[in-house]
Amino acid sequence: MPLVFSEDSLDTISKSCVVIQPKNVSDTSTSKGNGSHFESSGFQNLLAGAEPTEALKLRHCDCYRNLSEIQSKVDNALLNVNQSSIDELTFFVNSAYTSLEGANIHGFTLPSREIPAALLFAGINIPDHEMLFSQIAQRLRQQESNHVAVLQSKDCVNMKSLMKSLSDQIIDFNPDFENEEDQMEEMTFSIREQADTCLPKYDIEVLAQWFENKCDKQQQNYQDQTPQQKIVILIQDSEAFEPSLLEDLIYSCSNYQDRLAVVLLIGVATTIESFQKALSKSILGLLRIEKIHMQKPEKSLNEIVSELLVENPHGIKLAQGPYKLLHNIFLLHNYSVASFVSKFKYAVMHHFYANPLSILAGIESDEVKKRLPLLSKNHLENIRMQQSFRRYVEQRLSNTNEVRSLLKDDDYLKNLLPDIVHTIGLYHKKFAIAFEFVWLLQQSFDHRFAISRKPKHLLYYLALREEEGLRSAYHIKDLLENLKKLDSTSLSNFLHNCSNYLSTNPYATLCVTDEISLIVDFSTRLFAIEQQYAEENKAEQNSSRSSNIDQSSKHPGLLSAFAHQSSRATNVAKKNLIDGAIGSVKNYTSLVAEISQFFDNIFDAYLKHYSTIMLHEIVYYDVTKLLKNGFTVQPRTAIQSGLGHPRHYINCDCCHYEDDEDDIDQILPTEQDTCILYKLYLECGKMINMYDWLVAFRSIIEKKELIGESEAQARFIRSVGELQLLGFVKPTARKTDHFERLTWGH
Repeated sequence: MPLVFSEDSLDTISKSCVVIQPKNVSDTSTSKGNGSHFESSGFQNLLAGAEPTEALKLRHCDCYRNLSEIQSKVDNALLNVNQSSIDELTFFVNSAYTSLEGANIHGFTLPSREIPAALLFAGINIPDHEMLFSQIAQRLRQQESNHVAVLQSKDCVNMKSLMKSLSDQIIDFNPDFENEEDQMEEMTFSIREQADTCLPKYDIEVLAQWFENKCDKQQQNYQDQTPQQKIVILIQDSEAFEPSLLEDLIYSCSNYQDRLAVVLLIGVATTIESFQKALSKSILGLLRIEKIHMQKPEKSLNEIVSELLVENPHGIKLAQGPYKLLHNIFLLHNYSVASFVSKFKYAVMHHFYANPLSILAGIESDEVKKRLPLLSKNHLENIRMQQSFRRYVEQRLSNTNEVRSLLKDDDYLKNLLPDIVHTIGLYHKKFAIAFEFVWLLQQSFDHRFAISRKPKHLLYYLALREEEGLRSAYHIKDLLENLKKLDSTSLSNFLHNCSNYLSTNPYATLCVTDEISLIVDFSTRLFAIEQQYAEENKAEQNSSRSSNIDQSSKHPGLLSAFAHQSSRATNVAKKNLIDGAIGSVKNYTSLVAEISQFFDNIFDAYLKHYSTIMLHEIVYYDVTKLLKNGFTVQPRTAIQSGLGHPRHYINCDCCHYEDDEDDIDQILPTEQDTCILYKLYLECGKMINMYDWLVAFRSIIEKKELIGESEAQARFIRSVGELQLLGFVKPTARKTDHFERLTWGH
């Protein structure tokens, strides 16, 4: 049942988010029975306040548990996607100083060496880089010899703040000191005494002295052998840094190359040309640059969709509308994985916040049995109101006793819930297996069918969009037709990949035991056919290729040896070879048809639409409007609302409207000048005469008090300039004393 709030609490259009506190804010949420305190974080008792407090606690705990699991799965998915790139990056850092080529030539020491620097091309979305760079830093910190610092432009406005951020992250502070500032001050003071100079608090000399002490403790000689200790500086958003600041950092590190082993990892969101243009040639000459490309965001989205929505049988899912909205925002607007994940988290949070049935979501059937006593009559009535429950009852109309029990007997419905939740989980497990089969089948085709391959995030959208399930999509029909054209080698690899996937899937032995044995049987029979043909081919190795057989081109993997027979053979040998080949091809064709029908049945049975499952509303989030209003930017609507209803934004008491609902049609002299001019603008046509506009504007503002002509013109010009800046009007060359109107409607 929907929550009902007071009208006063929502009477605002100037706020993008309205926080509605519980009635007893001081007590937050208190159990009526025992008075125990519970921090609900804004969660409220649903079902018109009749929801038990224990159910509220479960929704709250399940929400944060699911959000934590989502973040963990996202981190693992992104780490798996970028594993090869991170390995390459780790190898670069470890081998950056394995050789000091060019440092000493014929006994002559060069004045400087190039700083090892890797350019990380991580995509155009700089906000996504934060998660990626944190994973890289965590991976590099696993080696004690790497001292890692991550620099962001927001923390490095000048060289002093940059060095402070760098020193705070790299220098190992002694726990005996009360704070880091005291130890930094002590280190700086000792270095001042040694060098007899006045050093600032955060200086690269302090860092160099600390690094030398660190190396001396491990008995390393930096000038004689390769240093194991390295300072790794990750620059997360290089485009946002001031170029002069980066140049100063690189130049300082180059000057201290004889004392500091520095490795630079620079994140680039655009191209290497833009990076080269930002820095001078003399600074670029101090870098030994290598390029490392991270995986594209689309591949990361594939892995996230697979982990969160496909492979997770007990997690919260997105219905067609919300997933389509998030999918379109990703592809058409920001191309940001972090944005997709944050929106999905918001959907999960709202599902637990506003859906009283969410206490049954994301848990096993055994846990459902433990929660049955918490279900009140309002919960059961809410279950009976769901569309899927109604369809289920309509399908059982022939059994009047069962229908009567479903609608009237609360105990009967309660006892049915564990089986329903188990059925939902079983559907998701089988769906994940069939979905992976579709993906593996796509990968089995060569480059000629590459255009028909679809990424996982698009396949999942097709599964949600098709009312009869993914099997009814034209793409699946096309895949099954092409399956019959696979050669024996590709078909064998496909069956082998399916068997390997089932062996690694923890739910396969519980859900698809018969399918596992059939796939193994298909692989065995296919191998037997290939062996049989190989033996026949070996016995007739002196026979020639028969011109009557035209099927060899269809199955090159099976009949490859047949195509290379000797041209010198007797007619009897030719006939024997033809008979043996025809028999093998018939067996192969029959087996391929059987395999195609097998996967057709699997897709038809396991790729059904989620709406066919009873009470899928428990786990599927289907509130599109909330996500659209929260994450789709509409600046023009906000600007027009502000200019048309200024009292909601200014919050003043001087404007008294005759009708509070239609204040946009009323123009008061107490309103802000731009608002007055905007309301007059709504009454104009395509071309606005500036003099008539000025006269109308002056006639309104002079109702409050008489003002001079120059002041009225100044206020008018300023307001016109603001409207032009907001994109409502523009000057036109057709009439010099006119402005052109650019927007219509409000």
